[in-house]
Amino acid sequence: MLLATFTFTAQMAHAKLWFAVWVCLIFFNVGGNFSLFPGATANVFGAKHSGPNYGLVFTSTIVAAASGSFIMGRAYKVFTDLYFTYYGSPARERLK
Repeated sequence: MLLATFTFTAQMAHAKLWFAVWVCLIFFNVGGNFSLFPGATANVFGAKHSGPNYGLVFTSTIVAAASGSFIMGRAYKVFTDLYFTYYGSPARERLK
């Protein structure tokens, strides 16, 4: 939802203020992952090996960030339109 509102921040009055609010909300949500993932990993895989398992889960976020930025960069070069790059990819995945 926050990603969908990003393109509207430039068109709003006080665009810099809304952009700052948007960025703060994004980082607030990202921080939630770091508090929820350790407990969820221990619940799903068991507490005995939760440390190494959480290390793998945490590493997956790094891999997803690196590969996602590469994929979005390629999509922008192909379509040269941020609208499709942001909204087209999730819509395409929903159609599968």
